[in-house]
Amino acid sequence: ELVARNLQFRNLNNLSGAPVTTGKRVIANDVPHDPRSGGLPPGHPPLHHYLGMPIYFGSELIGVAGVANRPGGYDNELADWLEPFLATCASILHAIRLERHRRQTEQAFRDSADSMAAILNALPESAFLMARDGTVLSANETMARRLGHPVATMLGANIYALIPPDLAHSRRQQIATVFQTAKPLQFEDVREDRIIDNSIYPVVDEQGMVSRVAVFGADITQRQQVEEALWLANLHNRNLLEASLDALVVI
Repeated sequence: ELVARNLQFRNLNNLSGAPVTTGKRVIANDVPHDPRSGGLPPGHPPLHHYLGMPIYFGSELIGVAGVANRPGGYDNELADWLEPFLATCASILHAIRLERHRRQTEQAFRDSADSMAAILNALPESAFLMARDGTVLSANETMARRLGHPVATMLGANIYALIPPDLAHSRRQQIATVFQTAKPLQFEDVREDRIIDNSIYPVVDEQGMVSRVAVFGADITQRQQVEEALWLANLHNRNLLEASLDALVVI
């Protein structure tokens, strides 16, 4: 209701902000004439008496409890009586902050995961991220099509169970090498008449250890065929040129 009526206190230079700026309780039994009063937002009910108490969780100031207009005003005895209640408020506020942080972290992770998925799917080559034990942490659609498994079923699965056994054996050795040396590895192999250019990159954690690897596989079959055709064409042209020169010398 306060937010809807624009009655939030954002200026700390007043009675409501004093517990924040001083870290101490504030008692004012003549609010209109108190020098610490900074006025009220338009439409706010009048204040005659006010008690503001900082709320601590451990040594951290995490909130303020404010009460107003008690007949007879406020004193330190009443404030002391309220301290156990503030301890409960502190626990509640701390729990709320933790929950908010958890939700923000989860949302940031989801946003990051969505962005990563979009980037991976924009790559023309297959790409996936895997843990040391072979667990697939992320993968793109190209990889899924190449292996014949939906991305959803690949995530959390073991990559060595998704690829042919003969390929799994060599991949274990190549990936183990990257984990051991922390250096990228690049190589080519042939699968079903397709030439794949593979790259394995280490992902190093804060302790300097390789915690996972990123694996990329580009189908270079067409490029190889074009390069071979160009080489043959150049060879043919060179042979024609040499034959022409021989004929010219004879003439």
